[in-house]
Amino acid sequence: MPKRKKKTILLVEDDKTTALLETRMLEKHGFSVICVASGDDAVKTACFEPDIDIILMDIDLGPGMDGTRAAEKILQTKDIPVLFLSNHTEHEIVDKTEQITSYGYVVKNTGETVLLASIRMAFRLHEAYLHNRIKTEELKATNEELNATVEELEATNEEFQVTIDELEHTKEDLESLLAQHKEAEDKLSKSEAAFRNLFEATPSGVGILMGRKFVQVNAAMCTISGYREDELTNQSASKLFTDTEEFFRVGRELSSTIKQKGFNLIETRARRKNGAIIAVVISVSPLYTDDESGGMVVSVQDITRLKQAEERYKTIIQTAMDGFLIHDAKGRVLDVNYAFCEMTGYSRDELRDMEISDLYISKSPRTIKAHLKRIIESGSERFELLLMKKDGTVINTEVSINHFKRDKDFFFVFAHDITERKQWEAFLQMYRYTIDRSTDEIIWQTQDGGFEYVNDQACKMLGYTREELMELKLWDIDPVFPKEQWFSDWEEF
Repeated sequence: MPKRKKKTILLVEDDKTTALLETRMLEKHGFSVICVASGDDAVKTACFEPDIDIILMDIDLGPGMDGTRAAEKILQTKDIPVLFLSNHTEHEIVDKTEQITSYGYVVKNTGETVLLASIRMAFRLHEAYLHNRIKTEELKATNEELNATVEELEATNEEFQVTIDELEHTKEDLESLLAQHKEAEDKLSKSEAAFRNLFEATPSGVGILMGRKFVQVNAAMCTISGYREDELTNQSASKLFTDTEEFFRVGRELSSTIKQKGFNLIETRARRKNGAIIAVVISVSPLYTDDESGGMVVSVQDITRLKQAEERYKTIIQTAMDGFLIHDAKGRVLDVNYAFCEMTGYSRDELRDMEISDLYISKSPRTIKAHLKRIIESGSERFELLLMKKDGTVINTEVSINHFKRDKDFFFVFAHDITERKQWEAFLQMYRYTIDRSTDEIIWQTQDGGFEYVNDQACKMLGYTREELMELKLWDIDPVFPKEQWFSDWEEF
């Protein structure tokens, strides 16, 4: 058996780390990957590489041509499936990609399984598209032949002098045409089966609605809702909502946007068969692009675990004793926790209108920009800064800052108030300075008879250096002193 040729994927991704991880993952699953980092390189590679089977296109590609423009230029010259892979979830961006190609849109970090399923779906959609195009051409040819035959029959009927041979020939032609029709029906049946397989294989819950009632649902929809297929079919979609009011609210919001953009998604809560409430994202689009009355396709994703993780994160941050804030690459404060508000005396709303240069003295915007650039390179940093509170009071803080890259640069900052510690350090330093210059011998001893601290005058009296005394016990320098008496005296102390 000949070895099956690998499918070749053109991966267009400007982030080197993301490109490397996605390339390794795709190669692990048997794909051959060509990776480029810009829209211009994507257009050139697509034009000159004849073996590319599909394109995974990021949208934000840095300076120059973005992913949507690159896809448009490629599709002007090549018939190839393009699957958009991006962090964007805005309706405008998704709608724009739908106008370019309809092979799919995958949000980054939704998981390896979703991406692979989407790639396979894109391949099948493209194959179905090619099959349908061939089928359409064949049906068109068949229709033309039928029309020609009808015209021939009409002409024959008008002629009284028709021979038996001509009638037999016409019969053979009709039988041939019927065979072609049968072949076309078989191909259509296979195409429908392929679409059904795609419908069942997608990891998202998918249903087809007619008049707000389910006429068809896939296995994933049953898994998410907890209902069997026969319990959902011919039932109102309101069955999955927490209450009727929420059902109509979601319906109104989805309908208003679909009329403008042809697509919409919304986050809400759903009720499973067992009564459990789950968080979901619902997306809806017409089954037929130009006819909303022909039914709607609804897709449901369970995001309960994601929401729970988000709530845990918020709870941990808000209850942390250290101050916490998030700011962007320009130093603009995006969010803070309660402890940071208490530390600075500002409210959360006041802080979100400020920049970090407003809080930390001796830090100009220019200095902060250079400092953040170094943190982006190192990933994290810990240092001390002076912070000015709302009432003008200056406090010492120990700051731990970590860089986080998404579509933009973000910085997570933990700030700990060390003012009291600094004051104690200064006091102890002054106290030690006083002791070291005392004319009396001062010795601090530990419970086991060791030396915790001795001043300069004590060292002179005993004839040892401070380092030597730290290694000795009381009875090492006074052999006649009874060891047992020390422990007895310590108990009394």
